Amino acid sequence: MAQLVGTLAPTEWDEPGKLGLPPSPEHSPRDATYSTLWSDVGREFYRTIRIGRGEGSREGWVVGAEQETRYELPPLQEEIVNTSLPPGWKSFPSVTDIPFDLLSTLSFHTLTAAQQQHPTKTLAYDPPTSPGILEFSISRSLRHINEQVLERNSGPIHHVYVNETTVPPSLVVLIPTYEPDEPATLKISYLSIGQSNEHETTQQYTDVFDLLYTRARIYSCTRVEGWQLPQPLLNIWQKWTRENGGSLVSHAREEHLGALAWYGQGPREKVEMLGGQFYAWA
Repeated sequence: MAQLVGTLAPTEWDEPGKLGLPPSPEHSPRDATYSTLWSDVGREFYRTIRIGRGEGSREGWVVGAEQETRYELPPLQEEIVNTSLPPGWKSFPSVTDIPFDLLSTLSFHTLTAAQQQHPTKTLAYDPPTSPGILEFSISRSLRHINEQVLERNSGPIHHVYVNETTVPPSLVVLIPTYEPDEPATLKISYLSIGQSNEHETTQQYTDVFDLLYTRARIYSCTRVEGWQLPQPLLNIWQKWTRENGGSLVSHAREEHLGALAWYGQGPREKVEMLGGQFYAWA
């Protein structure tokens, strides 16, 4: 699609004491057909903002997928010994370290498959390298980092995992967070699961589950959070909790909500938002 950052027409909230002015025109491209927003300011912001004025105004940023699943891990009975990655997977410190050709391949397959699934809709794609996602990853993973984790790893903590043997390539972006007065949490920032062939789909989900579980333990996290996760992965985690303990809860997110503002022709309902931090393709 076109550019990921757009500019807004004057809105009803650009007065003193409100949330502030939209970006200045000289700092914003004028040819964007949509913009994405990742924000912790809450739902009221999204309800308030509109593009344009009066009867001719339209909704601004519309919140996308918001269903979050939270896994509370049971107490660790014994130290994790095997910390190797599942077959076919390799790690990178950040999405910016992934080769450009590989990211392009992932984006191409994602858009092609999504177009087949939604043939009558326009696709707005927010890649894992978009500024909002990168800033979220940097701020959440570097703030209040756990000294125990640093000592255990004795080097870079890898947050990005890629499997190029699947079609499309599989990508998992994880962010361990250590907020004060909150359980250490491994956040699934991006999840895209491909398959080697139709008979190996279940194994791919099993491998991703093993990756999530071992990384959570390595990073001393007692909770795993993700949103809009594919049902096969949820099924594996539900089976695991029944056999090993812990709990699984789903709820609507209230923070860092992803939203899309559509400036193009036609209704917003005809646009399907892909990518970002709530996309799970399989």
